[in-house]
Amino acid sequence: MFDHPVESERIVRLVAEYCTDGNIAAFGLETADPAVHDKNNLNVTGDECLEAIRMFNRLAGDRGASGMPKFLPGINFICGLPGESLQTYEHNRRFLQQVLDEGLLVRRINIRKLLEQRVAGGADESAFFKFKDWTRHNVDHPLLQRMLPLGSIVRNVWVESKDGHLTYARQIGTYPLLIGIPYDTPVDRFVDVAIVGHGQRSVTGVEYPLDVNRASLRALEALPAVGAKRAMRIIRARPFANVDAFRRSLDDPAIASTIERFVKV
Repeated sequence: MFDHPVESERIVRLVAEYCTDGNIAAFGLETADPAVHDKNNLNVTGDECLEAIRMFNRLAGDRGASGMPKFLPGINFICGLPGESLQTYEHNRRFLQQVLDEGLLVRRINIRKLLEQRVAGGADESAFFKFKDWTRHNVDHPLLQRMLPLGSIVRNVWVESKDGHLTYARQIGTYPLLIGIPYDTPVDRFVDVAIVGHGQRSVTGVEYPLDVNRASLRALEALPAVGAKRAMRIIRARPFANVDAFRRSLDDPAIASTIERFVKV
């Protein structure tokens, strides 16, 4: 990429144009610690990886027809490499914090460790788990919120399985994002989904648009700011002749304006 910037940009543009939306370019950063990079003769430094992330965001971060960004990087970390120390994890944290601070998008972060992690510099297995937990809470969650803000529409989602009252769905593609639909709905079909919540590595959504005259209590409860009491009020007031009638059934105009974009009558 750095020796051939023009050709690299052309390749990224071409892949973004022809690949499935939501695709991931796997970046084997392994570590942002320069000392570990040099000791293990790794291919890319933290600064080089950050510059590549910027390029992908600039050239391929716009949304495709599916609602997902077209082509974003994924970052792979390997912990326990020779030369690692506790300072290594600070380098990795600073790298990820810079991604956040610059407003960049990364589609997926994988954190793995070597089977045997015995490092003279002071890092141990607990450092690995602390770094992984920090990343899931402080990086993955805000990145998902940035990538798919509340109300974002993700199209052509395959409803694939159920676990109790929770239904799981994904788009067709590489490393597809897991979407939890918090109510029972038929599987083995494609639906559009509106995002109503974010986890660490998955999101929550409802079918879009949600038919408020037919939706279950659980489905209505999943709408932003509705909850159990308002969901029951909606059920008691239906059927609605139109969206205006639905809006009038709610006790708060602000909530009505928030959720009316999610629903149909």
